[in-house]
Amino acid sequence: MTGVQTCALPISILLKENHIALAGGVKAALDQAHAYASSQMNSHTMTAYEAAGSEAGTAASQPAQQSLTIQIEVRDETELREALSAGAQSILLDNMTPDEARRCVAIIRGIRTNAIVELSGGITLENVRAYALTGADYLSSGALTHSARAADLSLLVDSIRGK
Repeated sequence: MTGVQTCALPISILLKENHIALAGGVKAALDQAHAYASSQMNSHTMTAYEAAGSEAGTAASQPAQQSLTIQIEVRDETELREALSAGAQSILLDNMTPDEARRCVAIIRGIRTNAIVELSGGITLENVRAYALTGADYLSSGALTHSARAADLSLLVDSIRGK
């Protein structure tokens, strides 16, 4: 094989609680993010990698519109309903119990069936199954990194050949 193969990684905006507070609320934050994302849209020629499996088929030279994905973090049903009313397509449900998450996922699916739903906050290896059964698309667990036991590693050099 000759040449270099490249893959365009998606670029996203994640609106967290501080962004929402500074913007003046859920709707204001989403409105500002959508305006920014629209200003950043550009056409580019799809690579064969991007075209594979897409509706464009294998037409690697066909231009494609790219837009920033916007995900908003919500902490309760009130913020969730605000986000859905403001057009949210990707929602991060943060720090909810499995029952709260299940109820919110049902609300999302009832209003916007194609929305992407991610759960985060408080998910551990012990309770991951309960969260997995909520119907969310993705689970995020900081426990995989912040609660991992540290390994005591060292590297000792005995000698260097030729010295």
